[in-house]
Amino acid sequence: MSPLDALQPERTPECVSDYAFDRWLAGHAAADQRQAIEQHVARCARCSARQARLQGEREAWRARTVPAALGSSSKPKRVAVPAVAAALALAAAAMLIVRGSSLAPDEGVRSKGPQSIGFYVKHGDAVRRGAHGERVEPGDALRFLYTSEEDGFIAVLSVDAAQRGTIYFPNEAANAAAFAAGHDVPLPLSTVLDDVTGPERIFGVFCASPVALEPLRRALERDPTAAPPPGCRFDQLLIEKRGR
Repeated sequence: MSPLDALQPERTPECVSDYAFDRWLAGHAAADQRQAIEQHVARCARCSARQARLQGEREAWRARTVPAALGSSSKPKRVAVPAVAAALALAAAAMLIVRGSSLAPDEGVRSKGPQSIGFYVKHGDAVRRGAHGERVEPGDALRFLYTSEEDGFIAVLSVDAAQRGTIYFPNEAANAAAFAAGHDVPLPLSTVLDDVTGPERIFGVFCASPVALEPLRRALERDPTAAPPPGCRFDQLLIEKRGR
């Protein structure tokens, strides 16, 4: 059982079975079954977490490892990691922590509220816990984690130095993903950084409902200081991406 499973309530009769999940993820579910599952997952924190974990395991079976470098594409890549591998990665990271340098004294201090995000950085074979103002490089992989005192819906977005907004998590989803309260809970996807250098703002988005992400991405792209949508709050991190 993963740490996230232990935080979830007992499965209700309406929850999706493992068999139904397998058929849905494999694309074998009928249209009406697919719609019913998608609607349930959107409002059920436990099933959303199970769906992310199962999807991660399927993708990790194909990908196996996080790429060490990017190809020619400038679009950030995301690599799913299964729950067991995530626990091992965090354990390894705890033994390999290397403090990153801050951009400046006033940018290296960050106050945390009841909901916050953090991240680990994989650079080559080394893994370290990232900090606000962390210096990173194109091709580094980031693994995000969150802390929250209550259940809700979460997303991770960024605005890079080219003023381009990106949805880092959830991958290829229209809305924020349901999550359960917990401390330093890893999200099921890693993100490989592209080759756009300079400062990059990362937004942890915590909401009471599954807010639509594309309008939020466009709003942050236009103005990174924009206020969060109603019922949401931001936790912000800053990284400095430097060339190799």
